Amino acid sequence: MRTSHDFNAARVLGSVAYARGIGRAPALDPDFSDACDPMRIGDPRGIARLRGWLRGWDDASIAAR
Repeated sequence: MRTSHDFNAARVLGSVAYARGIGRAPALDPDFSDACDPMRIGDPRGIARLRGWLRGWDDASIAAR
């Protein structure tokens, strides 16, 4: 899977998490945890997913102001 796809998919999950009232921590979002398949340490998809989720959450937070 491409890292840009991982980023964009996680970004959607982050914005949904904000709307559901989940705090700004990907580990608190069960949908994010369910969507992440196991990967090796250092796999660039992991960082892309975390950054995407946080970006989505932050964008939704800013838009809500």
